[in-house]
Amino acid sequence: MISKNKIEKYDKSHRIVLFQTNKKGECVPQITSPEIANELVDSLYEERADNWKRNKEELDSGDISPVCLFFRYHNMNIKDVASRLQTSPSKVKKHLTMKGFMKLDLNTLKKYASIFDISIGDFFQFIHIDDNVSVNVKKNKDRIIQDIIISINKKKSK
Repeated sequence: MISKNKIEKYDKSHRIVLFQTNKKGECVPQITSPEIANELVDSLYEERADNWKRNKEELDSGDISPVCLFFRYHNMNIKDVASRLQTSPSKVKKHLTMKGFMKLDLNTLKKYASIFDISIGDFFQFIHIDDNVSVNVKKNKDRIIQDIIISINKKKSK
């Protein structure tokens, strides 16, 4: 998993598209920006970053597995993950521990990677990058192979 040290901030780039019919009966998109207080959204981003940090510490200490880390990150429940994985909730529960995670096969890891929208390697490595570095990840072969392109951003001169 590749993450930046900087906490994400709301940049007002999200748009809502509503469709209405005009006088001719044609469907016309109306694009608006959500009216959300920046402070509220920024506090949600900070809370999410704090939760990630706390859960990552639990992973580092061996209390939870990488599956549990992403399970919590996406605010999922066991029944939802089990239905997507097409298995029983009790099996998913076992995978939330390191002991159960170590017994997973490649096919199950591929399914989990698809559910969490990550590559298989993201279960096993965590890369922290500085603000002046950008990373582009391309996932290939059902999330088994990753191409990682790392670029150093040049500072703008004034």
